[in-house]
Amino acid sequence: MRIEALVVIKALADETRMRILAVLSREPLNVQEIQRVLNLKQSRVSRHLKIMERAGLLEGHREGAFVYYKYHQSIPHTPGLIALFASLGLIQNSRLMSDQAHWPASNEALLLPDEYGEDLERLEQLLEERRAATIDHFEQLQTGQEIGQQELVDSNYYRQGILRLLPDEPGVVADLGCGGGELSAMLARRVGRLICIDQSANMLERARRIIDSPQVEFRLGAIEHLPLGNAEARTVIASMVLHHVPDPDSAIREIVRVLAPGGRLILVELEQHRQEYMRSHHADFWMGFPLQRLKSMLGEAGLDVQVVEQGAGEGTLQCLFLVATRSIAAKAQAATADERQVVLNAT
Repeated sequence: MRIEALVVIKALADETRMRILAVLSREPLNVQEIQRVLNLKQSRVSRHLKIMERAGLLEGHREGAFVYYKYHQSIPHTPGLIALFASLGLIQNSRLMSDQAHWPASNEALLLPDEYGEDLERLEQLLEERRAATIDHFEQLQTGQEIGQQELVDSNYYRQGILRLLPDEPGVVADLGCGGGELSAMLARRVGRLICIDQSANMLERARRIIDSPQVEFRLGAIEHLPLGNAEARTVIASMVLHHVPDPDSAIREIVRVLAPGGRLILVELEQHRQEYMRSHHADFWMGFPLQRLKSMLGEAGLDVQVVEQGAGEGTLQCLFLVATRSIAAKAQAATADERQVVLNAT
């Protein structure tokens, strides 16, 4: 979608819409959540969303009974709009804009209304409730409870697919959202060093009980803030974890941070479906993803998608397998960007 500069400026000529855009640049929200975060009536929120969606500033994705809105990052190549979005604190969220220029990120530079500070506090409270609900689900999950989804998702099928997609020399492997360790146990027999990561202490303890290897390390942490250093992993596996994350784009960017240049991401996800059971019984935030959306997310994060496969095994829901690599040139590009920043700061 092409965004016309004049339409964008008109759409943002309202403090409430500026607040909405700033909040949605941080996290996808539905109408009820936007209403709560901005402390507004639903009729006002819906009217503003329509204006912003027509202007191309927002995009919505339906998930069951709800539509989640997020900031649309297709920003036009005009210095004026780049400066406008920088002043709203959105500059760091767009690779296009970061390629065009570097802008200060201090709060003094923002043109947002005073109410935005309170918006952020309410947003953080909402996000903490989301995280707590997901963690609580997996903390309470007992061995065998996941069997209920076996008719829908053939876990053995996609785990075998992951093993087949492993590179010959995987290096340090990070298994994100390792759960009870079923896949991790298979990986431990195939790789030299494995880091198992999950945000649930209960899941990590279950994984420890079935994996006994000095080459396997267990770390507690969420995919949005991985307990990994920059470029620490040569191979990252994100298996059926992205649909639990409210902001998958942010999760992919975090994966890129920990992935070494030339490293490989193996992403396995459900294709978009309508099985509400997966949301109500298994804490799924998204009901799968269209293939094109996954490819777009990976591409926008700077990854090169090289392999795409699809299949269901003995399940009814389709599994999508994507293999993407981080360009070896990424490190050099990042260094060049740092050099540009030094020059800009010196002028």
